[in-house]
Amino acid sequence: MNRRFYLICVMALSLAACQAEEPTSPHEKTTPMSQSSSAAASTVAVTKPIEHNAAQNLQANMAKAKAKAEAEAEAVQVIENAKVVVTEKTAEASKAVETAKVVVAEKVTQASKATETVKTIVVEKAAQASKAAETAKVAVAEKATQVAATVKTVVTEKMAAVSKPAAALKPAATVKNSELTMPAVVANPATHIVTATNTQTGDAVKGKALARKCMACHAFTDKKKMGPGLKAIMGRKAGSMTGMKYSEALASGNWSWNETNLGSWLCNSKTAVKELTGDAKAKTKMPAQRICDADKQADMIAFLKTL
Repeated sequence: MNRRFYLICVMALSLAACQAEEPTSPHEKTTPMSQSSSAAASTVAVTKPIEHNAAQNLQANMAKAKAKAEAEAEAVQVIENAKVVVTEKTAEASKAVETAKVVVAEKVTQASKATETVKTIVVEKAAQASKAAETAKVAVAEKATQVAATVKTVVTEKMAAVSKPAAALKPAATVKNSELTMPAVVANPATHIVTATNTQTGDAVKGKALARKCMACHAFTDKKKMGPGLKAIMGRKAGSMTGMKYSEALASGNWSWNETNLGSWLCNSKTAVKELTGDAKAKTKMPAQRICDADKQADMIAFLKTL
């Protein structure tokens, strides 16, 4: 279509140019036949290069159109391939999500079951602990009752022993001027303290066994613990051990330890400190040991003399 259009345009222009020419001399006049031949030759001469260019342009355009079509086809194919890949990946992702949902549901179920199991175990353990606590309470109450009864019995016996009249106590095994002499003993039921001269000879071995309870606070050497060391206690001034933190009453005490005041101290240190200081408000850190039996006091003092 374009080629024919070009040819028509070229022929029209050539005819118009021939008609417009005028002869320059009388000899140049031509006939209509010669004019027609000349125009045809001119048209052919003009159209040949135009046709060649048009053909080249047409081929170039067709090549471009083909390349474009091929590029478009390739792009379409790439898009289609991408769509397929996206569809596959979407399907895989959807499947993975469903699988994950199933796994999560199973884990949640397992966790819920485990929680219920733990709750059951905790409830059972709490019930067992409560039962054990109640059993322990009953046992403690029984032990406390037994201990209270035992302490009451012991205290009653000790009070009875302390309250015996002087005539009922064991006389000293010494005879002077044909007379039987006894240790000077004063029974004081109100304070449960026996103040004795302890002239009888004690058993140091028995005293050592009795003194084991003293090891919780005292050393049988010159080393201090919670209380002062008991080495060389006989004749030592009260509250005089270096580096020991005594109560105010003992730190300012003006007596030395002997059989008499040690006997009082072993029976009831709380009362003895008041008697030894003459101060009714005097206090000591040492708890009352309640060793009020004269024989036991003699044994303890005999052991302390060996230190």
